[in-house]
Amino acid sequence: SAIQPLQYVPFSSRVANALTTCTTYVYQTVWPAHLAVFYPYSAKHLQSTAVIAAFVALVVVSLLCFAYRRSRPYLLAGWLWYLIMLIPVIGLVQVGNQAHADRYMYLPQIGLCLMLAWLLADLIRQFRIHRLSLITGAVVALSGLFADAFIQTTYWRNSETLWTRAIACTGNNSTAQNNLGFALAQKGQMNDAVGHFQKAIEIDPDYVEAYNNLGDVYFFNHQRDEAIGCFQKAAQLAPDNEEVQHNLGLAFAQKGQLDDAIAHFQKAVSLNPEDATAQHDLSIALAQKAQAGAR
Repeated sequence: SAIQPLQYVPFSSRVANALTTCTTYVYQTVWPAHLAVFYPYSAKHLQSTAVIAAFVALVVVSLLCFAYRRSRPYLLAGWLWYLIMLIPVIGLVQVGNQAHADRYMYLPQIGLCLMLAWLLADLIRQFRIHRLSLITGAVVALSGLFADAFIQTTYWRNSETLWTRAIACTGNNSTAQNNLGFALAQKGQMNDAVGHFQKAIEIDPDYVEAYNNLGDVYFFNHQRDEAIGCFQKAAQLAPDNEEVQHNLGLAFAQKGQLDDAIAHFQKAVSLNPEDATAQHDLSIALAQKAQAGAR
């Protein structure tokens, strides 16, 4: 099941996610596969066994680095660099609704690279590894990284490929489902978009944006009752969402229920008095009501 971030995630869960994320980042550095633009909170990563295993791994590595602080001081320096640089972005203070993000590793990863580079240099000297073997290993490693980087760029070709990849790499990703639906709707693939919006809502029943986007598609297809139902659900979850109130007004106006339309347009204008579009739609609804009353 999906777990809601931000204020819905208790501090204990954020600590648990931080522990598992520390090990996840190390794994992704060593094996940069199955990368995604967005990683949702997942109950799987907060299971007690995963958290305990991550905690034990972090403690063991920390103790080993401390034990070798004299003979190999770069291990402790690199490890502390990694851990300290992660503190502001590890999710203890949640910024955004992701469980972790690849972009947060730009600076912490330097510590891991420092550890690896100096350790390899020591091992090469210690075991007197042949120069040809070193060159071969370096070529193989760099070739693999180049290939992986090229493959990753193909997923960023457009929004559809990007969010499709995120869904393939992560489970129960309501954000990816919603954004893929939005990308498909922009291309005019409305039926496909509906399926992804519905999947996003299935994963996260309180996903306001997915309800609003689904309502937009129904509105475009002139399915007025379905659109109103989606917008009303979104308004129930977020009554002060100006866009939802405006969309409700449009849906009621299209259905001919001018009083309801006017009420929602007025709500949208009160939430954002500078919204010229909402003011324009309100004036049209008021004029239509006046004309109907004059007949």
